[in-house]
Amino acid sequence: MADNVENHIPLNIENQIPLSNYSLDPGHVLYLHHSDNPNCGLTNELLTGGNYEQWKRSCEVSLSAKNKMSFVIGGYPKLASNSPYLPLWERCNSMVISWLLHSVDKDIASSIIYTPTAEQI
Repeated sequence: MADNVENHIPLNIENQIPLSNYSLDPGHVLYLHHSDNPNCGLTNELLTGGNYEQWKRSCEVSLSAKNKMSFVIGGYPKLASNSPYLPLWERCNSMVISWLLHSVDKDIASSIIYTPTAEQI
């Protein structure tokens, strides 16, 4: 999937920089909706340890609805450092990490906060 990203994001011809998020197809995995923000959680109940199965399912539903599940399951790995789309990937990855951090107990969050990718969490 990552190999095809360049075929789906329009480029500014002059400097080969990806156009804004608003020019992405809303179905594209790198698209973030204007209502997506880092202070949201994915679930109503925080992960505390004993509620993992329900928490996991709730997160899967939320991430799937936001078209970001591939960041967690490894279906959209980090792009090459020279890819013009890397900033878009990093923004989406950071957003998913933030959603996950806001969906777990603070003790759990403190143990995963420095994890670099959502997939690794």
